[in-house]
Amino acid sequence: MSATEAVAIARELNVPIETLLIYFGGLVPPLPKTRLAIGNYINESGELLSGETPEHPGVELPANAPLSCDATLIRTPDGLFDRWVLFYHRHHDVPASAIDRICIVEITGEDKPLLCKVTRGFEMDHFTIHPFFGGDAFQAHLISASPILWMQQ
Repeated sequence: MSATEAVAIARELNVPIETLLIYFGGLVPPLPKTRLAIGNYINESGELLSGETPEHPGVELPANAPLSCDATLIRTPDGLFDRWVLFYHRHHDVPASAIDRICIVEITGEDKPLLCKVTRGFEMDHFTIHPFFGGDAFQAHLISASPILWMQQ
């Protein structure tokens, strides 16, 4: 079995590649490296900005990452999460998996996506938005919510 085949099977079964290879009795082959460019960043207000990306060499995707995921960089000078990278799969709706998770959301009437925690709202088709970097929670109608899959420092 080639490394590419092993990665594909591990993704399909949703198990770490090492576990798969242990059960097949094989040695752990070198995994193919996929480098993902970072084309946007999140500022200290939690807004997703593009086209103004600070210098960043990009990041290597972990072997079990979906190939269609996106990455963004948090830039909060003197902040706890400065230079952390967030990986997410871009959605064009609000999936059920977004509830009670940190997401990048597009809010109706707002021009920039926002990093926040999404919880159920009190009105039909509305959600409660909890800004990631603090601030009061508010109700909003969402165009889309893309849950954060994982964070890397």
